[in-house]
Amino acid sequence: MALMEPLLIGEASRHRTGLIDLALDLAQRSAGFHRSLPASMLTSLADLVRTMNCYYSNIIEGHATHPVDIARVLKGRRVVVDESIREVHRRFCEHLPAGLLSVEDPTTKEQLQQ
Repeated sequence: MALMEPLLIGEASRHRTGLIDLALDLAQRSAGFHRSLPASMLTSLADLVRTMNCYYSNIIEGHATHPVDIARVLKGRRVVVDESIREVHRRFCEHLPAGLLSVEDPTTKEQLQQ
């Protein structure tokens, strides 16, 4: 079973025509709203919606990232904490086979473990 498949409305569905009409109406209204806004507001609104989308996507994935931190990242000012890097590394390594969790120091031939 694929949990992330797109929702498709069967051609035989009695709701298909009504939903297509609603989708078309929404697209037309969205285009009209877009045309009604000044260019400077469009940029600000797009930035706000992008941050909001990231925020809610993170919540869905179980991460409570503050919108201010998201905005900083989107503006190129990455906020990274040592502990966060360690946590990402730990999560990554917990899925690796044991054979990939050690390396040999080329100089000393010592086996270094994760």
